[in-house]
Amino acid sequence: MITGKTESGFAFEIEDEALDDYELLEALILVDAGQTAKIFDVVNLLFGEAQQKALRDHVRTPSGRVSAKRMAAETMEVFKACNQAKNSLSSPE
Repeated sequence: MITGKTESGFAFEIEDEALDDYELLEALILVDAGQTAKIFDVVNLLFGEAQQKALRDHVRTPSGRVSAKRMAAETMEVFKACNQAKNSLSSPE
């Protein structure tokens, strides 16, 4: 399990097997290629239901709306942190 906290303070726990998921990789590649709607797949594959709700609440604006830009940015920050953690664990010293 990989744990961490984003710069804005969102604490997360990601199961190791969630990162070894072909569908997640595919969705990330499509987001990178400009298919921004695939961010929904990334969120669903990366986070469990409770963490999705916590993230939505974390990026919720004072008016009660969930910022799509912040949701995507936080999700990508979590994924990058997980990728860095995974790479540091598997690289020889």
